[in-house]
Amino acid sequence: MRARPGRFALAFCLLTSLTGLAFAPSASQKPAEPVVPAGAVTRGGVAEGAKIIHVTSLADSGPGSLREAISHAGPRVIIFDVAGAIELTDDLVISKPFVTIAGQTAPSPGVELRGATLRIRAGGVVVQHLSVRPRISDNPEVSSNRDAITVVACDSCKRRIRHVRIENVSASWASDEIIGLWGKKLSHLTVRSSLLAEALEKAGHKKGNHSMGLLIGGGVQAVEVVGNLFAHNRYRNPVVGSGASAYVANNFVYDPGRNSVHVRGNRTDPVTRASLIGNVTVAGPSTRAQMTAVQIPGPDRDPSPKAIIFVRDNVFCPAGAVSDLCAGAGGLAGTGLAVAVPEALASGGSMPVVPATWQVMPARYVWTFVKAHVGSRPAERNPTDRRIFAEIAARSGRIIDTPDQVGGYPSFPVAVRPAGVPSEPFAYLTGRNMTRLEAWLCLKHRELGGAATPECAESRDDFERLLSQPVK
Repeated sequence: MRARPGRFALAFCLLTSLTGLAFAPSASQKPAEPVVPAGAVTRGGVAEGAKIIHVTSLADSGPGSLREAISHAGPRVIIFDVAGAIELTDDLVISKPFVTIAGQTAPSPGVELRGATLRIRAGGVVVQHLSVRPRISDNPEVSSNRDAITVVACDSCKRRIRHVRIENVSASWASDEIIGLWGKKLSHLTVRSSLLAEALEKAGHKKGNHSMGLLIGGGVQAVEVVGNLFAHNRYRNPVVGSGASAYVANNFVYDPGRNSVHVRGNRTDPVTRASLIGNVTVAGPSTRAQMTAVQIPGPDRDPSPKAIIFVRDNVFCPAGAVSDLCAGAGGLAGTGLAVAVPEALASGGSMPVVPATWQVMPARYVWTFVKAHVGSRPAERNPTDRRIFAEIAARSGRIIDTPDQVGGYPSFPVAVRPAGVPSEPFAYLTGRNMTRLEAWLCLKHRELGGAATPECAESRDDFERLLSQPVK
């Protein structure tokens, strides 16, 4: 059986009854390299000799600012005694490794970065519970590089950048990507439980229309994109670039314009490896006809003769159709269709990329997880996040060109409250490889509706109990 030539000769919308499919040039081809374990495994700034740095000012720079806290060298954990919007005059750059930015420590309504990009150029970094919403620039050079968050490695530098975790972030209104991962010396990254919405279409990018969600750039390795919400982005929800390796699972994609989860490749790059599992795509007002859950380019566009791509349990829900499958994905109307797979491309059933920590769930549970746990403060969402969730429920909203089309930046009240770091923060809990500081950060994460994770496996009550025990 041969695939019909077209823009996407392989485009799949898979039912849960399919057990797993891997695609390669022939049935006999085996992975040229071992299976890739994807994702960041890092304690961020929690290390011997670490500092705890308090953010006490919403100023762009100066004493008590987030910028000053980031500029320190050595392991550091940044907590917030203040909440509100931080107006950035230029990019906020993390260039020194081993830092945790713990937005969950801020009082309500949390912290939102506005005006520019959060750029990560170091390893051992954890960013949690922040909103990041940059502004449109009048300068096309700036607009063409203005992500909300960028993680980048210098290809000509000797140093590799590894182990960066972006978790429970709400990001939108970027004129390039919302989140961009770029550089062939970049590896072991996790983007988890985050909201990536409303990448701007006509916002001054040099290439013209450019509404892009998450870019896993060519050659970036061992990326884990799990449990996120993508909404109102034209392309890259996410995209796995040529020669990259990624595990993309349990993401919910609403109203993609031209592409949902998709893969790139060409004949000269190394093997492109992707495991695409349990993702749900729901059509919206901006979605093109003939959309599917996964898109893989055919041989007439960006050919990938060496690509090894595993696809399982991905669901597409078109507007207007109803089925039990999409009802199981959150009561959202739609249906799933299984399409024929070219026989010559079936190459067994093993995943080329596996997660370091993520426990995959069936697609029918993804919407329930996303509603409960995604975004910067799931238990007390800000007005922008609440609007986006309401649009998904109503099957409304659209891809936008400017924030003004959806009311612009909402009011963000200022609040001040000392964070209340526990005593002896770097003492270890009895019988555990976890400090009191880490348990406290997990408690704050769980209080805000963050999901149980490998780093924060216990419940809120359990962490309160652990912190109440005497220090030995």
